[in-house]
Amino acid sequence: MIKNTNNSPSLFSNLSDMLNQSHPLYQLAEKIDWGKFETAFQPLYCQDNGRPGKPIRLMCGLLILKHLRNLSDESLVEQWSENAYYQYFCGMQEFTPSAPCASSELVHFRKRIGEAGIELIFQESIRVNNEDNEDHHHDTAFIDSTVQEKNITYPTDAKLHKKIVKKVLGIVKKLGLPLRQSYTFVLKDIYHKGVVGDTVNVLLAAAAYNFKRAMKALWYMLQKICEILFLNNISQKWAF
Repeated sequence: MIKNTNNSPSLFSNLSDMLNQSHPLYQLAEKIDWGKFETAFQPLYCQDNGRPGKPIRLMCGLLILKHLRNLSDESLVEQWSENAYYQYFCGMQEFTPSAPCASSELVHFRKRIGEAGIELIFQESIRVNNEDNEDHHHDTAFIDSTVQEKNITYPTDAKLHKKIVKKVLGIVKKLGLPLRQSYTFVLKDIYHKGVVGDTVNVLLAAAAYNFKRAMKALWYMLQKICEILFLNNISQKWAF
């Protein structure tokens, strides 16, 4: 059986008189066509047998509040008994300090109405939302780019290597110095033999603020230079 919502006003106090009529939930409750849900879901109940169920307005209102506030079934039932706006949104005429239903009843109601019922509630929410929008906004898509990946390049090690290699090769070409090998296509094996490779090694370490590695590479480069000078019988005094 289905239990209808009591819409008759109280003789002593009415819940709507105690609330702020400009509150979003108050205004939303006035815009939703609750009769559409009553007509669609009433055939799902037995009309003359069984224990009376919860009002359809109450259960639909709870489902909408659940998604509006992003609450679990247990939290929704607990907060409903403390929030007068929640109760007015679900069709209550008086404030009720008790829980509207058990949290498991929301699960049973979702199974009763099925996917078609959930889609009907979703369509009604879209209709209410479109009433407040201007007509020329209906064909406009608003995109939130807060989490969109930005078109920013970051100074990774590989990019720093490429930049430094290009700078060094440009200097070598400008000064007309002899170059045994171009390091453009051997970037991963940049620590090569030769003075140019050792120089690039020092620049890479300095660019990465790794001074210990830079000093180690510089010391290795000086050793190689001294070996070359010794093999060519050139005095180190005149070389430096």
